[in-house]
Amino acid sequence: MLFRSSCQHIARAHYENEHFAKAAEVYRQCVELAPGSVVDRINLAVAEGKARETEACLATARVALSLDDSYLHSLYMIGLMNFRLGDMEATAATFARLLERDPFCTPALYAYGQARSEERRVGKECRSRWSPYH
Repeated sequence: MLFRSSCQHIARAHYENEHFAKAAEVYRQCVELAPGSVVDRINLAVAEGKARETEACLATARVALSLDDSYLHSLYMIGLMNFRLGDMEATAATFARLLERDPFCTPALYAYGQARSEERRVGKECRSRWSPYH
């Protein structure tokens, strides 16, 4: 049986060594030890995202948001995973919601612009066979 602080240290060590799947596994144990901890859930979401477990990351971030909607990291992770899944409308909406709460969040500003740009790019028809938008 691991204590929560030990669990967090082990998970952080795996994460820092870029063993993201193992870090996610250990963070899941942290969440089991403290189910109401938003920080542990966000750490789990980040590790899942880095391990390319996109759907799991999205679900974990949504649970974290439902636990504490003032913790903006969960919105950021949801936006990133929506972007990875190619859902530009949801990405833009999520980052717009984040920017309402923190208008100076530079990564969110950049990601929101990228999502809006992608929405416009995909919405256009290709005019030539040599278009970079194929």
